[in-house]
Amino acid sequence: MLKKLIMSTASSLAIVFAMPLGAAAIGVHHPAYETFTNRPNHRKECKNNNWQTFTNPSFDSQKACLDFVNARAFAVLTMSNPNQKIKFDLANHVGAASDEKDMGFVGMNKVKYWNFDYPVGKPGGDKTLHYRASVICATVDVPNQTARFIFKIPPKQPNGLAGQIVAAQVSNNEGQTTYGHTTADFETANNWCQTGEGLTVTNYPVTSGNPVTFEVEPDTDNLQ
Repeated sequence: MLKKLIMSTASSLAIVFAMPLGAAAIGVHHPAYETFTNRPNHRKECKNNNWQTFTNPSFDSQKACLDFVNARAFAVLTMSNPNQKIKFDLANHVGAASDEKDMGFVGMNKVKYWNFDYPVGKPGGDKTLHYRASVICATVDVPNQTARFIFKIPPKQPNGLAGQIVAAQVSNNEGQTTYGHTTADFETANNWCQTGEGLTVTNYPVTSGNPVTFEVEPDTDNLQ
């Protein structure tokens, strides 16, 4: 049973912000970005035949491993029903070619979100829902032009939204972009981010901003 976290004057938002009962109080610490044991977290982990040890995904060469680490997707999309907007810049892991001193992505794995139909503040107020968040997990598949990512809604958001884990998916198909999201507990969302299994997102009509840019950044360390 879902508990709808919406105001009566904005019933069209029921799908966007709905969660299982009790899910708002998530007591697990989530790092700014997940690291994994079965996939490369850094481009240097692809060296010295270590690329052969990974299973999710597996690779047939060091170059394929590097291409995975250096994969990136970014866009600014607006959607309808409800009127919303998202800006994201995704990369599979820390250690991509654009990193600064190997300390993490500069400006990557960040999300900005707006919902212009979601009233915030006092009844009748004209403010709309808007927040920034760090991506916890991303899987960017450049050849198939698709990406899955999850992020945690930050504190001080209205109606119990703070702390929810949002699972989002974006893809290009013949020049058209599809975007969807849902909410879930961290473990379910994190598994879905890595495997694509266990969740179904609700898609929203993309009205501008498509297609999403998918690319593999050139490796600057000549590790190939």
